[in-house]
Amino acid sequence: MEARKRMIAAAMKPSLPSYHDRRPPAPPPTLSDDPDVSIEKRVFRAKPYYSLIMNMPNLTSATGSWIIRFAELKETTDKGLLTAPVATTKVDPAYPPDVLRDRVEGTVTLYAVIRADGTVEGIKVLNSLDSRLDANAMRALSGWHFRPGTKNGEPVALEAVVQIPFRMRHLQ
Repeated sequence: MEARKRMIAAAMKPSLPSYHDRRPPAPPPTLSDDPDVSIEKRVFRAKPYYSLIMNMPNLTSATGSWIIRFAELKETTDKGLLTAPVATTKVDPAYPPDVLRDRVEGTVTLYAVIRADGTVEGIKVLNSLDSRLDANAMRALSGWHFRPGTKNGEPVALEAVVQIPFRMRHLQ
């Protein structure tokens, strides 16, 4: 009888997703063209989100702090403390010579999921600059690895809006 009670109790426990769960991340929300609503509001909706500035100048660029805004991927009612992810591996997006010759500069904005194991998946372009720079930014971000963000000490998956600047060096 005692073994049966334990089996019933175990069956009734809610299952928590494993942070090794490799299901594909949910696609980013469809962005409307409403200029009065920020990308972050459209992506994160009512979820609280946080900003992180990563000092990551492109090797061939004059400036380059990446701005990463992130929120929990899954909405929860848990009010625990959410900590920021920390980049442990960074990949430079490169500024190809042909793009420099074409004098293309600006910011690529990407959507990504930073999984609870620190990998980056589900990368999509939210604001395109140039297809060549978009591709380089996506390729670079896919190579990044993070010490994951945590909530109450447990790794959690985050969704992120990442702004990657491409600015040419201007001679005075």
